[in-house]
This record gives sequence, C-alpha cells and structure tokens, in this order.
Amino acid sequence: MKFEKVTRRAQEQFQMVLEEQSRFAFDIDLDAPKVRVPLRTSGSDRCDSHFLLDFGHFTLHTAESQSDEQRQHLYSRFCITGRDIAAFFTDCGSDFGSCSLVKPNYDGQIVNSPITDKDGNVYSLIDRCGMAVLVNQIKVPHPSFPSTLISIQVPNLGIHFSSERYFRIMELLNILYKTMDNCSQPTSDSFQSKLTPWSSVDLATHGRILVWKGIGNSVATWHPCFLVLSGSYLYVFESAKSPSYQRYSRFFTSFSILFVGN
Repeated sequence: MKFEKVTRRAQEQFQMVLEEQSRFAFDIDLDAPKVRVPLRTSGSDRCDSHFLLDFGHFTLHTAESQSDEQRQHLYSRFCITGRDIAAFFTDCGSDFGSCSLVKPNYDGQIVNSPITDKDGNVYSLIDRCGMAVLVNQIKVPHPSFPSTLISIQVPNLGIHFSSERYFRIMELLNILYKTMDNCSQPTSDSFQSKLTPWSSVDLATHGRILVWKGIGNSVATWHPCFLVLSGSYLYVFESAKSPSYQRYSRFFTSFSILFVGN
C-alpha cells in the first residue's frame, strides 16, 4: 500500500508540473497568399477580368488562458488572427496593358501589380474584414475536460451582390468545374503508355483467386480478379482497369496460385 501511495503521489506531482508550465511558445507574423484567377472569354487568350481572393495578414501566437484558474493550468492557448481578408473581381479593359493586376516592367516582363478597392474597375464581393480563432489544447489528458476547445470570432461581413457579379461568379464556377473535371478524368491511356513491369503481356484473362479470411485464416472464398502473365511473373489486379496490381508472384520460386478462368 505504501508503494502504491508513493507511486500515485509521484504521478500527481509530475502531472502538476506539466499543467503549470507551458510546453512551448511561439509568435508567427506573416502575409497570407493571394489567389488570382484570370477569367477569359471562350476561345480567347486574352483575359477579360480577374478574381482575386486576398487572405490578408495573419498572426499566430500562444496566449495566456483567461478562463477559470483550473482550466488555465490544463490548457495551452493559441490565438490566430487575420485581417484585410477580401474577395473581388477586377476588369482588365480592352487593352491588356491596362489590367490593374498585371503590368509590364521596364524589362518587358509581366509582374503582378497591387490593387486597391478604390479602383474604378473593381467589383467588391466581400469587403475587407478580419477574424480570430482561439484554440485551447489540453496539456495532459483529463477525463473531465475536453482535449480541444475552438472558438471562432467573425465580425459582420459586407457582401456585395448584383447581376454583374452573379455573371462573373458563374464564369468562375465554370472554370473551377472544368478544372475539376480534367483532374478527375481517368488516366487509363496515360497509364498504358507508361513503362510498367507488365507492359509486355503474354497472357491476360479474368479469373478467380482463393483468399483465406476469418480467425486463423479458416474461411476460404473465391474472389474475382484480373490476371496478367508477363514473362515469369504473374500479376493479380482487382479489375482490368486497375492502375496497379494487388500482388504478384514469380513462377516456381515463391508460391503456387490456382486460378480458374470465367
């Protein structure tokens, strides 16, 4: 009993030290990136306008917890604040050189140009605003307290909407949908063109493979698969369109596979 009391007391003291001292502290100040999407008329290489999403400026630092005294020792607090966050459209005009976002420099190269909401060809979508996120992360797990507490503070948002902005939003969504469709297209053609160990196919057929499952591998079931024989190697695919094999075997060296064609 005495040994258990000493052990329990040592654990309580160790936990108390962890709760009363922060593990680390940091202070990060950075300019967030700006996302620019050119909007072009179909079949034209010249952009008519741009969509600009400005993430503004962010700071990330540790802070003292202002909750009750017990929670102050249990949690490490992180404060993330952002300001000057905005989204807007801007026109390039009939002349590419009059674009508010892209200007040629003295070397003839194209560089990004800063823009303000006061420019005449700017269609503001979301006025510049800020936000704050407070994250409380527990130092030592405690059954009576949650491990993470998140508080988000967002001021009133100024959102502008009109028929012109609606038209530009639809153009932007159309570009994003086309990009997503191109990324999600199957790459079977490019996959076949790549050099793979099974590129030289001697035999390809549908089959079934015996798979052992259950406790102690006591249950055997036949699973459909696609088999490719290339040289002395047999590759097992889930289907004929699978981009990669599930397993492979070299004949007469590792193990035998029994397959039955459909």
